[in-house]
Amino acid sequence: MVSIPKNRIFTILIHYCSSKGEITFSKFQSWLKETNIEEIKDLWQQLIELGILSREVKWLQNHLPARKYVDIILKDKLSLSPGIEQDLNSFISSAGKLISMVRNPYLEKLSRWFQEKFDDRFVPLPLLFEYSDFLNSNFISSGDEVETKQKSLSLPNDFWSTQEIDLKGKIEESPVDDQLFDIGFVFKKLKSGGILLDNLLCNRPFSYFGRFNRDPKILEFEKEVKSKIYRSEEIIYAELKVFESQTIQSICDTKQFFEFFISPFSEKNPNSIKLDDLELGVRNGKFLLFHRKLGRRVIPVVTHPLNGKEISHPLIRLLWEIDHQQAFRLFTYQFAFNSESSFVPEIRWGRIILQAKKWNVFRGFFDTKASLKSWMAENRLPKIILLGIYDRELVLDWKRETDMEILWHEVRKHPRITLSEPVWFNNSEFESKSKQTIYPQFVVQISRERKDQIWDGFINSIEYEDKDSLYLLVRVGADECLDFLDYFFSRALTSLLVKKGIVWYYLVYPHEDIIQVRIRFLRLTSEEKKLLTSSILEILNQASTDFEIRPYYPEIKKYGREGYKISEELFHLESEIMVGYSFGLRGLSIPFEELAEAVAELWFEVLKRSGTFSLSFSYLKERVKQISFQEKRSLNRKRDEKSEKTVQYWMPKSWKTQYIDLIFEQLKSNQTDDRKWWVFQNHIHMQVNRMFPLERKKTEDWLYIELYRRVGAAIFSRAKKIKVF
Repeated sequence: MVSIPKNRIFTILIHYCSSKGEITFSKFQSWLKETNIEEIKDLWQQLIELGILSREVKWLQNHLPARKYVDIILKDKLSLSPGIEQDLNSFISSAGKLISMVRNPYLEKLSRWFQEKFDDRFVPLPLLFEYSDFLNSNFISSGDEVETKQKSLSLPNDFWSTQEIDLKGKIEESPVDDQLFDIGFVFKKLKSGGILLDNLLCNRPFSYFGRFNRDPKILEFEKEVKSKIYRSEEIIYAELKVFESQTIQSICDTKQFFEFFISPFSEKNPNSIKLDDLELGVRNGKFLLFHRKLGRRVIPVVTHPLNGKEISHPLIRLLWEIDHQQAFRLFTYQFAFNSESSFVPEIRWGRIILQAKKWNVFRGFFDTKASLKSWMAENRLPKIILLGIYDRELVLDWKRETDMEILWHEVRKHPRITLSEPVWFNNSEFESKSKQTIYPQFVVQISRERKDQIWDGFINSIEYEDKDSLYLLVRVGADECLDFLDYFFSRALTSLLVKKGIVWYYLVYPHEDIIQVRIRFLRLTSEEKKLLTSSILEILNQASTDFEIRPYYPEIKKYGREGYKISEELFHLESEIMVGYSFGLRGLSIPFEELAEAVAELWFEVLKRSGTFSLSFSYLKERVKQISFQEKRSLNRKRDEKSEKTVQYWMPKSWKTQYIDLIFEQLKSNQTDDRKWWVFQNHIHMQVNRMFPLERKKTEDWLYIELYRRVGAAIFSRAKKIKVF
């Protein structure tokens, strides 16, 4: 990541590119008329190399591939016996316990950061660039580690004491997880029978072959895999285009075979999805992308093996990670290199060797090459060993002095190295035309349809920032919440707000173990904003309160383009009656029971006057069904206790009149029954949030039960017979 220093040229550059989308060297040069041309060229080149400026797409297509490589295709064919495929299919249907979903620390930390900043909102992707924590990936290193439960395999008792172990028959058999849609087996065929697994890749269907799809046969194979996996017609599966340095680009230089593609640049192709076409949200713990114009879910697809950590563009890195949300891994890749044991036995599943014998060699255990050699002899390491992992491997004969010297050099260089038994060495049935033994790697890919849910829930989009507002987020403990509201909304501050005619409101939001009090002042002039900021900072600094000023994004999609300002007026009235002084007694000082009864009476009157009694009763009935049986019993018991007391319906008449009038003003643009109920439930939820900040859920449940009773009584005139559980 690169931080841009603040100066005049960079400020001009940012503003110019924000409005024009691109810049030419001649335009850049025009800003530096008094500077030497060579210095300007040097600065221009540095901006490109640092990734602050990117080449246009056409230039990249003409220059980046720069074909310094030559594709070599071997036309000789190798064959495998049908039994191999049967073994692999059997593995998928029986070895499910060996493969589990793995954590993604990047997405876990981003999810926590994202929800702390945006709650349930869907965010246009470019908006993330306005947050330095995202731009610089500070969210990865900030805060505590995210705690997540991850399944671990229960190994047999004799696992660590044996040289070889077949887990088939010792581990309960089950098919692989339903979320696994592609498994790629990389293996060597052994002359002695069976196969040695070199790698097993889950849910990355194009990693092995992607960069080779310039070959027509491989491209056709990829298209077949695509047709098996990406079948939903409701979802847009879009190929993710990556533009990086020339070295990295050789890995990403693949032929496009998905209809749609996501590009960081503006392209004229109608199937190109720009970054500002996409909005991002979190639902049920997963990131979801939607096309802002088409309203369809978008899933990015990576078609090459590039690791996301190599991607410098923050949004492209994010999209890469989203494609890898459903990550699974074979258990041997999760425990072996974390084990403090010096030896891991050969692990098999029937005729498949999942992992050869391994030895962990720790640098601190050996002072001399002789002590290492002695340890290897005592532990009976095979004469031929394999040093390293994956594509960084070296076969050594450790009883040969030159090879032992190489091994000793590696031991001194690294805190720990891994040695393994190359069971494939001199154990291959394949030969070259010159009769030399060869050790080909085979890839068998088994794919099935990817089960992606079509999200049909509400998408609470962010459209724009309201610049004429002041949004303050204050963090307090739950036991300090009411005291803080009483302190902050002093008579002096509320008098100032009334005098200036400022619309304002607050809401409370639980976050982890604290309460966020969110206070918004709306429709401010620049002078009012300056005055309020000064007054508020003085109040908060005196109390040594943890707070921050945030941008305010109106909830236009939730409350309507015409109605969201009416909703803000309603929020203002609710806040004013609770902590202001305009209506006499503050709601904060009203007993809980009296305030709750007043709210129930208010909404009963709203429903009665709305002419939707029968319909409301149906909605209320469904809502009450969602409350647990135990909760209903508890709330009914409290209601019976309250009924023995005399409860006044406290609520100033002038306030009530204003409030109900605004509700019905809001209903004018929400004519359908569903939309009316949408308005009612959203405003009930937010009113309870403000008026009962420490008893939000219970009070809301009680209110729905109470309204169900009252509306039912009005319809059927037999309140006592209406059942709520």
